[in-house]
Amino acid sequence: MKMMPRVLQDYKIRAKKRIIEAAITVFAKKGYHRAKMTDIAKEVGVSKGTLYQYFKSKEDLFEAVVQIPFEKIEEEPLAELLESGNLLDISSNSFYDKLWSTPLFFSEPSWPPSLMFEIVSEASRKPKLANSLQRMYDDALKYLTTFFEDQKEKGIIRRDVNTHNLALGLIALQDGLQGYELFGMDRSETEKAWSEISNTLLTSVITNEKEMRKYRESK
Repeated sequence: MKMMPRVLQDYKIRAKKRIIEAAITVFAKKGYHRAKMTDIAKEVGVSKGTLYQYFKSKEDLFEAVVQIPFEKIEEEPLAELLESGNLLDISSNSFYDKLWSTPLFFSEPSWPPSLMFEIVSEASRKPKLANSLQRMYDDALKYLTTFFEDQKEKGIIRRDVNTHNLALGLIALQDGLQGYELFGMDRSETEKAWSEISNTLLTSVITNEKEMRKYRESK
């Protein structure tokens, strides 16, 4: 089978990336339904026909935009968020910042808030998109639950704690605070809320004062 010349392959990759970047701008500005392939072509500076060489439809192009966080999460595994294994590290500002730079919840730090709302809106009408977003949430929930179960096995978290609900509560907290930021709340305010609330929640499930002192001294 004849291989595509490297130069042509690189050109196609760059061209596709430029189209996706233009689509992000147009979808954020006009919304999915009002945006037209002509608008995106104009943003890129190419003909509409050129777009169809890379994407068969506007929906296909929108899917490519949404897939960006999914591709990054494969390159940056969730495990890297908790490399230290320290339970109370979760309540730190640095961990909260990591959550923003890690695409756990179909988000990209550089994306305009309007695009995030478009994705949520379209997910209510597109089962394939909804399933993709649900899978991302499920992966995050599974990872955190497994981490908490490991902490329970080590005797750090109490045996009676429902680790699934603990993970779900933290994800809901993080998701809600990021929502406030999208509406304009300052990062310093959401960081403080994350630190105080998550610390209160996590210290309440630690087994005893001895473990509590150990974790406080390690911070």
